[in-house]
Amino acid sequence: MTLIEKDFGEFLSELGYSKSTSTIYPYYLKKFASENGYANLIDLADDVFSLLDKGKFDNRDFNKKTLSDIKKYNSVLTLFNSFLFDIDFERRFFIRKTIPLDYLGVLVTDKTYIPGVRPRTLKDNNYENKQWFTTKDVMDALHIDKKTLERWAKKDKEGKLKERFPHRYKGNEKGDIDLSTCNSKSGVFRYYYYRLDELNDFLAYQFYDCKGTKREQFLSETDIRKSKKKKIK
Repeated sequence: MTLIEKDFGEFLSELGYSKSTSTIYPYYLKKFASENGYANLIDLADDVFSLLDKGKFDNRDFNKKTLSDIKKYNSVLTLFNSFLFDIDFERRFFIRKTIPLDYLGVLVTDKTYIPGVRPRTLKDNNYENKQWFTTKDVMDALHIDKKTLERWAKKDKEGKLKERFPHRYKGNEKGDIDLSTCNSKSGVFRYYYYRLDELNDFLAYQFYDCKGTKREQFLSETDIRKSKKKKIK
């Protein structure tokens, strides 16, 4: 078992999945990679977001077999993508070579996000100038599972949430959020929500400036993270 498989399995255990699931999901992941032309899980790690996004953000077309496999292995791929976000894995997104900086368009918008100047605005069939996202919105946009968001919320309460990771807010906490477009029958934020500016900062970091887990850690045949005793001169 490679180190990335081992770490992925441990991540699943930390999320509360059973021992059998934590063991079989890395196997399914390797099976998907092998059947779809990926040399290893590192290559799949670079591409898994695009797969889950059905190629929308980088204007790619997948054949019927790949689309069928994505659907079949959706839970495994989503958890793998969640794992990569969680560890700040330094991915090599093909998007860097094809289109200008636009945070991959994973949040459908009608205005460009300018840090500290103008927040990205959501445009869909129900809202305009939307400044907040529900938990489901974030799960759908980032292809991330609910347990991972709950994991981050727990770390936030413990003061251990990583820098640039989005916070989860609850209730009537407004801040500088514009609620004028909120037409929800449930009223003003009677559920968890995420701020749009924080999501954009998270995306910018993950897709372009990630300084987390380096690829070399998983490419090495040995665990190079383990501390080595200094040699006595």
